[in-house]
Amino acid sequence: MKHDKAAAAAAITQFLRALGVNTKDAAFLETGERVAALFIEEYCAGYHVDIDDLVKTSLIKQESGPVIARGLAISTTCPHHLTAATGHATIAFAPKKATMGLGAIGRLANACAQKLTLQEEIGESIVSAIDRHAKPQWVACRIVMRHGCMRARGGGTEGEIETWAIRGASTGVERASIEALVRG
Repeated sequence: MKHDKAAAAAAITQFLRALGVNTKDAAFLETGERVAALFIEEYCAGYHVDIDDLVKTSLIKQESGPVIARGLAISTTCPHHLTAATGHATIAFAPKKATMGLGAIGRLANACAQKLTLQEEIGESIVSAIDRHAKPQWVACRIVMRHGCMRARGGGTEGEIETWAIRGASTGVERASIEALVRG
């Protein structure tokens, strides 16, 4: 993803002016630049990560029991309202011939989340990348997040949204077993 930091900063400043904000006020003098940098360097950092390369280079040729990484803190930006969603991911898989380095699992979660994306797409991206390269017996991702857009809109509704992505479960019983394992 290509970016133009100067154009983004100018657009943020213009957006604030359109809202009636005095951008010459000391509190707003560098807001455009700060917001542009925040989006490019943090909120959209995942666009600069080659997810396939991240997974491929972390593979370790060995068999093991299920690998479960719980409580991986993630945050994303809602593409509809540009508000933050924060929460945790649990990523689990049953290796066949290769497992992943543990640090890479957390980096994968962050790379998939640090984009302008929907929560459902994060889990699907994680599961697809692991399935494509590690080729496990099964892989699952459970994500639980709180969305800023729910709090700010809709009468201040607050709560957690839970989504799942699972590959390799061919029956409802297998899926239920994987979900129970992931939930702990």
